[in-house]
Parts: sequence; C-alpha cells; structure tokens
Amino acid sequence: MRSRAMYKCGNCGELYEDDSDASDCCRPAVYDVWECTTCHVVHKLQEEADACHPDQPAMPTPEELEAAGQQRLFQ
Repeated sequence: MRSRAMYKCGNCGELYEDDSDASDCCRPAVYDVWECTTCHVVHKLQEEADACHPDQPAMPTPEELEAAGQQRLFQ
C-alpha cells in the first residue's frame, strides 16, 4: 500500500493522522463585541457602542425592569 488516509484542517491546511486532531486545529475564534441597543450596530469596543447614540437613554437591564414591575405591585 502506497497511500494512507490523512486529515487536513479546513482552515490552515495542516495535515493530521487523526480526524479529531484536524477538527480541533483551528476552532473558530470567539470575539467580544458590543451592540448599540438603539440601532443594533455591532462595535469592537464598548466605548464605541456607548457613544453610538449618546442622546438616547440607556436601555434598562432585565433586573431593573423586574424591580420596577415588582414596585408597581406595592403602590
């Protein structure tokens, strides 16, 4: 036999004898990004997202909304 099965990483082209090694080679990278809650544009930096629409009020967090809802029950 003059050939053998090899597995090639689909991203960088590195060859491996085991298919799981090739699969693990160049896993997709995960990046932190920041979304403007007004226009939903994604920014690389939190400062950029915060400055996107400075005239708009900040969107309340789920915890703030829950607290506001609970407070209405007692008024």
